[in-house]
Amino acid sequence: MQIFFIPSWYPSPNSPLTGIFFRDQADAITALYPEHNVGVSTWGQNDERLLLWAKEPLKSWRKIWRKPAPCITEHRENWLEFFSPTHTWTRRVWAGNMRQIIRANEQNLLQFQVRKGKVSVIHAHVGFPAGHIARILSQKYNIPYCTTEQMSPFPFPYFLQAGKLMPALQLAYQHAQTNWAISQSLLADMQAQGVPRLAYLPNLIDETFFTPQEPRYEHFTFYFLGRMVEQKGVSVLLKAIAQVVKEFPRVHFRLGGEGEEKLAYQRLATELKIEPHLTWLGEQSRQEARREFQDCHAFVLPSLHETMGVVLAEALACGKPLVSTYCGGAESVVTPENGVLAQVGKAEDLAEKMMYVLQNYTQYKPETLRQDALTRFSRKVVVDKLLAGYEGAVCA
Repeated sequence: MQIFFIPSWYPSPNSPLTGIFFRDQADAITALYPEHNVGVSTWGQNDERLLLWAKEPLKSWRKIWRKPAPCITEHRENWLEFFSPTHTWTRRVWAGNMRQIIRANEQNLLQFQVRKGKVSVIHAHVGFPAGHIARILSQKYNIPYCTTEQMSPFPFPYFLQAGKLMPALQLAYQHAQTNWAISQSLLADMQAQGVPRLAYLPNLIDETFFTPQEPRYEHFTFYFLGRMVEQKGVSVLLKAIAQVVKEFPRVHFRLGGEGEEKLAYQRLATELKIEPHLTWLGEQSRQEARREFQDCHAFVLPSLHETMGVVLAEALACGKPLVSTYCGGAESVVTPENGVLAQVGKAEDLAEKMMYVLQNYTQYKPETLRQDALTRFSRKVVVDKLLAGYEGAVCA
C-alpha cells in the first residue's frame, strides 16, 4: 500500500518537536510493516524560513530571495519525505497562499507516485489545511482519504461561521472515508458539529524509547512538561504547589517547557515563595524529556483543555503515575488505576490530588502502568488500527 501523509504542521529546523507525532506514525508504519510505503508531504509548515510576516517586511523579502531548495529525504527505503518549499502568510490575504500550497502538495504526491507507484490512500493530519488539501487532491486523482483531528479546543473560533464549521473544513470531513479523533472527548465535540464517519484513535507512543527506570531523586519529585502558556494550567500548578509544600516541605517539582508566559510564571513562583521547590528546565529535547520521565516519581499535567496529552501516555510507558485534570483528552488516558484527575482550574483540588499520589505512591506498580500504556498506545496497537482504516477506505 502507498500511503501519502499530509500533515498540517511538522518538525522543522526552528521547531523540531512540532507535529512530531505525525512523524512518529510514518516511522512506526514503515518500521513495523516494510511492505507499505509512506510519503510525507511538506512545504514549510511552521518553518520560519518560509513564513512571511507583514510586521517584518525586510526579513520577509530576504526569505523570498533565500528560498530553500526542494528535496527528498529518505529515512528508510519505504519512508520518504518530500519538501516543496512554499511561502505562507496570513490567511486574510489570498488565503495565505493556499493555491500554491495545494500545488506543492500535488507535486509531492506525483513525485511519490513516480518513486513508489499509485497512491492508495491519503492521510490528512488535521482537518485544515491538510483535510482541505486532501479533498482537492482526492477529487482530482480519485484517491480516497482519511483525516485525523487534533484540534483543542474543538472547533477553534476561527473555523466557525455563524456558529457552524466553515465550508472548507465541513467539506473535508464530509468527503473523508474516516475521521479519526484522538480522544473520546474530541470525538464527542466533533459529533456535536455533525462530523460524519467518526472513530476514536489516539496518537501512538514509541514504547521502545519511553521505558521504565527507578526514580533518581531522593525526595519525591513531580515532573511537568508543556508549553508555558495559559492552556497548560501552569499558574494553577504553581498555586497548588504552594499548598503541597506546606504539608510536604521536601517535595520537588521539575518544570519543562518554554513559552511567552514563562517570565510571568517565574514571578508568580517568587511571590508564592516556592522557588526553592522548583527547577525550571526550559525547552526539552525528546532525550531530555525521557530522562525526566524516568527520573521522577510522578507526572503532572494541569491543562485547562487538552486534545489528548500524549505526554501522559509517554509518562505511563515509563511506569509513572499520572495527575491531570478533566480537560477533555486526559480522560482518555488517566484511569483510577494509573492516576487521578482534578477539576480544571482548581488549585486546591489539584494540590489534594498530587498529595494523594504522593501518599499512595507504592500502590502504583511501574510494570502495571507500563502495560496499560502498551495495551492502548503502543506502535503496533495504533498502527494496526490505522492500516485497517486505510484498507476500509481503499475498498469503500
